[in-house]
Amino acid sequence: MKRLLLLSVLILVFSTAAFAQNSYSIKGAIGDSVEHIKLERSAVSILQAKDSILVKFCFTSADGGFTLNGMGKGKYILLVSCPDYADYVEQFSLDSASQTHDFGRINLQLRTRLLHEVIIKGTASQMKIKGDTTEFNAKAFVI
Repeated sequence: MKRLLLLSVLILVFSTAAFAQNSYSIKGAIGDSVEHIKLERSAVSILQAKDSILVKFCFTSADGGFTLNGMGKGKYILLVSCPDYADYVEQFSLDSASQTHDFGRINLQLRTRLLHEVIIKGTASQMKIKGDTTEFNAKAFVI
């Protein structure tokens, strides 16, 4: 009987210690950088920093906020993706200094705003070979 009681106490102590290691959480909100609207249904992924394995995943709520609980100590990568917006990536770590990591408001940019202009520069080919004929372009040579 004493052994059973001792065994149950040991199991209780070790299980409490195991749950205490996963008591960290992260939170934040996702919005648009220009129009300042809240982006709901944005995908928030937490990856391990050392090998990029998915740890946690959620979608933002109607107010653009997210909360992920049950995280453990370690180094992680936050990946936020939303259709028509550029992905947001940030590395962070959870340690004994604080139980919660607050990202605050994360502003995403539209992909169309990232590319402002395109400049195409080309040079004329100096020579073309068409079968048994060779054509030279005089404008391609600078004198």
